[in-house]
Amino acid sequence: MAIIGVIAEKDEEIFIKKYIERNIQEKATVLFLHENTIQNIKNILFETIIITRNFANEILLKEILKKVQYLVINSDLPNILKLLEGIDALIITYGFNPKATITASSVTKENMVICLQRDVENKRGQMIETQEIKIETKKDVYIMMACYAVYLMYHKKDT
Repeated sequence: MAIIGVIAEKDEEIFIKKYIERNIQEKATVLFLHENTIQNIKNILFETIIITRNFANEILLKEILKKVQYLVINSDLPNILKLLEGIDALIITYGFNPKATITASSVTKENMVICLQRDVENKRGQMIETQEIKIETKKDVYIMMACYAVYLMYHKKDT
């Protein structure tokens, strides 16, 4: 069973948790990392961590990230990429910057196109090729990109 850590705004947490529960093919425990509770869960071995916002205690966060296998991170956050130095995880970045692994285009109130800009290997060792997919915009564009990244990592590719 996967343990997935999420650093997100309070109003995004329920959506992300429900998305993960509905869209990945294995059982997962989702834990939310907050500045006031991080000390209590710092020794948990997370398989994946999703970062949608800045985190105040970067030193402790970096220690947790050193043990993670998969990292999904909003590359548009100020100074966030410095957290990636020395991290030996499969990293999927998302955002509107042109170097992000996942970005979005054609964003409207009703739907958006999410673009995987380079091939990535998912958790099962399958290569997911570059692609564009049109999805319904159910939440903030950044949250939708983060959720899609998790979907790519855990989804079993049809062969």
